[in-house]
Amino acid sequence: MATTMKSLANALLILCLLAASCEANGQGGSAPAAISPLRTAGRTDPNEKVFNVLQYGAKPGGKQDSALSFIRAWRAACNYRGTARLLIPMGTFLIGATIFQGPCLGPVPIKVQIAGTLKAVADPSMYEEDFWILFENINGLLVTGTGTVDGQGNAVWKYNDGGSRFPSPSKVKISDVRYINIRGTSASEVGGDLKCSEAVPCEKLYFSNINLMYYGPKKLPFTSTCTNAKVNYVGNQFPPPCR
Repeated sequence: MATTMKSLANALLILCLLAASCEANGQGGSAPAAISPLRTAGRTDPNEKVFNVLQYGAKPGGKQDSALSFIRAWRAACNYRGTARLLIPMGTFLIGATIFQGPCLGPVPIKVQIAGTLKAVADPSMYEEDFWILFENINGLLVTGTGTVDGQGNAVWKYNDGGSRFPSPSKVKISDVRYINIRGTSASEVGGDLKCSEAVPCEKLYFSNINLMYYGPKKLPFTSTCTNAKVNYVGNQFPPPCR
């Protein structure tokens, strides 16, 4: 989590908290661009249609960039007018910069289930913009699963909610976002850095049971920072929450 990026309408990054590596499980509520990190969710709707990225050309093994296959699978799920779930099955999938674009046509929330491992392309020159995985213009998003999101190190990834437009602040409103049972690692002394728009601060952000391991220089304290963000904390928080 750190620094700023290009402002994105109704957008929320799923990046792995500095993306050295991240795992999570748990479940939270759904709201515009809400993330409910990573618990396997069984199919409770018999009418739900599952869109498996393997059926759209994604290759497990972690050697071939499957970003286009992920995008094709997402488009099919997003354009489906019934209840849809995007499934990333067991296996390791290498993906570069990926945008999951809305709005979607089906009932909310649209679900993304991560059972395998997502691994970022480690070469920073492969990213024209300052993001890895982006959900944009989606009203109602639920991310579940027991998978792993591996951003391949803090030299590549930064995390940002809300962002800011240059030269004027973003007018995009980010609210009702939940981060639950997050585990991961960070090479930066700033384990969590929320940067939201001054014009429309982030509201109703919920952090519950966050546990990040710091493996950077031991002389530096492990901290969190928040800018223009109203955050509620429940359970254990490491690094300590920003106030």
